[in-house]
Amino acid sequence: MNIENPLIQIENVSANYGKTNVLNDVTLSYNSTGFSCLLGQNGSGKTSLFRVITGLLKPSAGKILYKGIDIKEQNNFKLAKVIAVMPQFFELPFGFTVEEFVLMGRTPHWKSMFSPSKNDIDIAYEKIKICGIGSIAKRKVNELSGGEKQKTALAQTLAQEPEIMFLDEPTAHLDIKYQLEILRLLSELSKKISIVAAVHDINIASTYCSSTAVLKNGSLIAYGNTQEVIASGAISNAFDVSVRTEKNPFTGKVNIFVD
Repeated sequence: MNIENPLIQIENVSANYGKTNVLNDVTLSYNSTGFSCLLGQNGSGKTSLFRVITGLLKPSAGKILYKGIDIKEQNNFKLAKVIAVMPQFFELPFGFTVEEFVLMGRTPHWKSMFSPSKNDIDIAYEKIKICGIGSIAKRKVNELSGGEKQKTALAQTLAQEPEIMFLDEPTAHLDIKYQLEILRLLSELSKKISIVAAVHDINIASTYCSSTAVLKNGSLIAYGNTQEVIASGAISNAFDVSVRTEKNPFTGKVNIFVD
């Protein structure tokens, strides 16, 4: 898949945890806008790829470029402002309110520790409003439902004002109401920033994501337009199952069914 002037380039990246190889010669690019997804079984390398991109895991080979420059040559403080990650599992700090937790997303922008500006506070409240959680802003985060917690985590990630967001299973363990609310919100946000989500539900990818990368055993086995990738047979290969594809009469998108 050819992308002109990509925001993020992953070039021939391999990585290991000790002696265990988790990524093998992966090459991908992400634009400055758009909703992309990563598909693959558990252990296929999706989270490891996120960790490499954000510097939490050092690649054994290859490189990551941000706007054409190797991230190893760039200021980590600057990168912390433009690249954000929302993990699948996170602990919301006990005792903090929603608004306090969201404001923590502004930390990379603070001039000194524990000193948010009025602009930081305004931005935090803007993201609270965007995520539709204004009515619970004063509540303690440990009192929230699963869907409310996920929206709060998303608001915090948005408060960072990144140029690209990496989301690890953003709709995992949520009921259909919150899944749809979050996916529709991400789809709208992706018109202005780049969003990359690791997901398990292939039909979610088909409905909402314009591009898809498929990983298997740490290797990239398909990458490109989501509809073409899903129709290509890559899903059967990646998940070791027999599937058939049909066009959804309501969305016009390709959906998969397990035979």
